Amino acid sequence: MSIDLSIIVPGIRPYNWQRLYESVLNSTNKTWEMIFVGPYSPPDYFNDLNNILYIEDWGSPIRAQQIGLTHCKGEWISWMADDGVFLPNGLTLCFEQISLIKDKYKEIIMCKYHEGDKYNPEMLDNKYYTMGYHPATSSRYMPPHYFILMEGIIYRDLLLDMGGWDCQFEACPMSYADLGFRLQNSGVRFHIPNDFIVSVGHMPGVSGDHGPIYYAQTFHDEPLYHSIFDNQTCLQRNKIDINNWINTPNKWTRRFH
Repeated sequence: MSIDLSIIVPGIRPYNWQRLYESVLNSTNKTWEMIFVGPYSPPDYFNDLNNILYIEDWGSPIRAQQIGLTHCKGEWISWMADDGVFLPNGLTLCFEQISLIKDKYKEIIMCKYHEGDKYNPEMLDNKYYTMGYHPATSSRYMPPHYFILMEGIIYRDLLLDMGGWDCQFEACPMSYADLGFRLQNSGVRFHIPNDFIVSVGHMPGVSGDHGPIYYAQTFHDEPLYHSIFDNQTCLQRNKIDINNWINTPNKWTRRFH
């Protein structure tokens, strides 16, 4: 049986996974699978479900996501942090956009999202999702109108051909920006539904369990990103090795000791 959509979840919070799973039931009537990658097994709720795959890994979040990608069977790929949910009918809106796509290798869906409990109308503006809008993703050779692919839906064969995410980054955001650049640098067009598609959590700074992500992004990923995109050679950057995750540590010591 063919599967329309694979959803990758790099996760450390199994207590949130049922909520995320059930949000998809209210978001689309397409066939789908969910792939959890992380150190902790799914709760008993998932025991009898046949559209779930769990892969144990103690590496960084982006490494976990890349490993999940290599196991996807869906025609289309999406991803989600395990503090987030898909909004009701959100994926339906995305598949309505997908139905208009003429070239799966040149067109993808970028999803708008909101963070935490506070509604932020600024995040409905397409400008919010551009590289030039945020200091962290603005860089000398980065076209400011390029979009950051924080959330999206992409044809599996295209994502595999591009090499997925670059796991030399540790946390997800800068690797998402890098993938967005490489896709657009290769001529891929982004379709953007007008409404929010997902809702994700928000933990500022080192609050909650966010400390390792904060330190990884601030002191490792952002400097690495700028070392790449402050150099003219970035303009030749597109495809990378799909197995690049193999070069990363098996255990992410910022979180796991």
